Amino acid sequence: MNALCICPICGKYELGSVKKRELFDKKELKQKMACYLFYDKLFNSRCEDCKFAYVIIQSGLAEVEKENGEYEERYKKENRHILLDAEVENWYPKTISEKVNKILLALNKLSKFEGDYVDVPYQVLSSLFVLNEQLISQNGFPPQSKQLDFYLNFLKEKAFIDWVTYPSSKITMGHKDGLIFQILPKGYDEIYDLQKNNFYGKKVFIAMSFDPNHLSTLEPIKSAIIESGYIPNVILEKPHNNWIMSEILYEIKDSKFLIADLTGYKAGVYYEAGYAEALGKQVILTCQAGEEFEKVHFDLRQKFIIVWNDYDELKEKLKAQIKGAVGTAS
Repeated sequence: MNALCICPICGKYELGSVKKRELFDKKELKQKMACYLFYDKLFNSRCEDCKFAYVIIQSGLAEVEKENGEYEERYKKENRHILLDAEVENWYPKTISEKVNKILLALNKLSKFEGDYVDVPYQVLSSLFVLNEQLISQNGFPPQSKQLDFYLNFLKEKAFIDWVTYPSSKITMGHKDGLIFQILPKGYDEIYDLQKNNFYGKKVFIAMSFDPNHLSTLEPIKSAIIESGYIPNVILEKPHNNWIMSEILYEIKDSKFLIADLTGYKAGVYYEAGYAEALGKQVILTCQAGEEFEKVHFDLRQKFIIVWNDYDELKEKLKAQIKGAVGTAS
């Protein structure tokens, strides 16, 4: 059975394959999902007007649904993004510094210009600050949260941001009930360093042939990425209204490294791998053994290529190569 959940930030999403009621009742999972949706909408423009729904599936149960035909029929035909709970866990910040970095980058994204005042309604604060509880204001008064106070005070003491509660004498016109933030010069210095070092470095771009006879290769690649602590970045699964090539180049630039499966001898895969290398990113190459490997261009044969015979071998070899070349993510 599937359990429908209402996210206060981005609308509706489902907890797929919920065979135990306890999973759906876990506040921790629902709150992490709300945080994920907020940041995904902010940085990837998903869930716009709640028209793009998510289905979150327990790791280990996705394959069961796939074998039963539900995976393809119920979700992909409805144009909904299939998300494993492990992906949300990999995205979720594990340390205080990771949370602070996310908060600063989010406030920068919400700012129209340097020195801008950013309104954040009370109901959004828990997702913006990646808190483990949903905050609810009572009769317009600020919600009480020691965890929120900790991060507010930390950011202010570091001189990264200034903030006030509406209404205030500092700002009085056109602002909603909530907190009003302004990034300070030291905060911008920190943000520029984060952007330069690609803080959002858990995304891994997958370049491969999306012909129907090659699509099944995607699942073992995604599994290897997730089990290594990263987040798969698949252009096929991203809704967008932009020219596809500009979207691809943006996503490669925004990813930590790239995995290119050369099976199918697609020129686009070669192009994307070359673009990633030109950006100084790690590129991991894979290819099916036999005739497919024989088609690989001579120049690329000089590089190390994971040659695989079956999907289990691909997954295990890819995990080992990620660990050795890039390292597993915490």
